[in-house]
Amino acid sequence: MAYSSDSWVCCLAVSTHSCSETRAVKLRPDAVPEFVGEIYDLALNRPEHLRMITWAQLEGFTPDEPHADGQPIHAHGIAAIEAAQAAGHVDPAWQPADLIVLLFATGLAWAHLPHPDAVTDDPAVIAHRRAAAVEAATRIIANRD
Repeated sequence: MAYSSDSWVCCLAVSTHSCSETRAVKLRPDAVPEFVGEIYDLALNRPEHLRMITWAQLEGFTPDEPHADGQPIHAHGIAAIEAAQAAGHVDPAWQPADLIVLLFATGLAWAHLPHPDAVTDDPAVIAHRRAAAVEAATRIIANRD
């Protein structure tokens, strides 16, 4: 595949930038819904991160898997979900990888909405949207009885 010079710049930026940004958000077994709020915050406060990842995907570039503390971030997320399931915080019916995808999608939902109302700097609206994302995650992970 041929890449423009701009594409190479983007891909380099994604491979270096994504590591530092994803380290800022950690999935903790005792705070899975809050993880979704942190993803929402990251998308809101650092939209260039999401743009770079999207651009790299459109260009066909696959960055190396980011690591934090010597462990692949995805493996850390899987382990955190498994620990949350073992502790009773997350419904054990979920496959951890499937749940991680849904949690990211929930946190990023407003960033991907193709509507002009999605963009706002109103603190009340931002707080409401973040709370709704965290509540949605709380309901997604709830144990089924």
